Amino acid sequence: MQAASRKPYESTHFRLQQLADGVYAAIAVSGGAALCNAGIIDLGDCTLVFDSFLTQRAAMDLRTATEHLTGRHAEYLVNSHYHNDHIRGNQVFPDAKIVATTKTRMLIATRGQEEITWDSENAPKELQTLEAGQDAAMQYDFTTWRGYYRGIIESLPTLELKLPNLTFDTNMLFHGSHRTAEVATCGGGGHTESDAILY
Repeated sequence: MQAASRKPYESTHFRLQQLADGVYAAIAVSGGAALCNAGIIDLGDCTLVFDSFLTQRAAMDLRTATEHLTGRHAEYLVNSHYHNDHIRGNQVFPDAKIVATTKTRMLIATRGQEEITWDSENAPKELQTLEAGQDAAMQYDFTTWRGYYRGIIESLPTLELKLPNLTFDTNMLFHGSHRTAEVATCGGGGHTESDAILY
């Protein structure tokens, strides 16, 4: 008798796309609470997740997908830069070593905290303005921005800003039994003052 095949993991926040054997992209769905894209890499004897989404709820789905696809929890979580949609799910990966550039860690601790304070004071008003049709600049992608502000408002009461505990300045290698991944900084002057890519 043939074993039943595993059904692909589904989320209202992202869709999974396999890029190669053991390498998956979690592509954000418009209107969900992920906003950015993320990655899951099965290194063989350990698992790496790249970015943790905007909210704990979306990150929990990412964690579930990671465990479903690899059979393990994430040992490493890389934050590519400090923006909220790439870091606010960090707390959902309590056993993972969180990796970022030294500067990104500093930016999460400072600007990341400032953004939480701003969101606490302004996100409900921003959502109300958006839904009333009073923000013309955001109407072009109403569904995405509504999901963004709704996700933030829902996540704030239990949000904990979890900082990276492993940092690097130029690059870092992750050697697994099946493949090696390298995270490298792009230096300053890109999307933020300190961005990282994973190869």
